[in-house]
Amino acid sequence: MDSFAYVEFCMDSFAYVEIQKLLDDHKSGLDIRRQEFEFEMEEKKKSLEKEMMGKLENLEHQENEIKH
Repeated sequence: MDSFAYVEFCMDSFAYVEIQKLLDDHKSGLDIRRQEFEFEMEEKKKSLEKEMMGKLENLEHQENEIKH
């Protein structure tokens, strides 16, 4: 391998490593955002379930008042 080919190989290797670091950082950031999104959606789901249970209890209470 001549010196030019070696330098080119080293530059390609360096570029690959740097690109891989960028990809890993980007993936890590996306994973964090995904986890935050999933947590937020779970909290919204719990909130909606609580709201719907309250409405259901209210309807059942109104139904009992109408029957009696």
